[in-house]
Amino acid sequence: MMMGEYVLYYRGKVFGGIYDDRFLVKLTKTAIAMMPDAELELPYEGAKEMIL
Repeated sequence: MMMGEYVLYYRGKVFGGIYDDRFLVKLTKTAIAMMPDAELELPYEGAKEMIL
């Protein structure tokens, strides 16, 4: 289901991706601290929520 989407890496670690024309960031303590009011969305059915 993820084929055709983009996964974004920095220094060998995944930090987010582009899914259905949406930039989503992996849900981590640091990301939550930097974007506390951001919405959460599913990148695709069956996936964990990510920050929009």
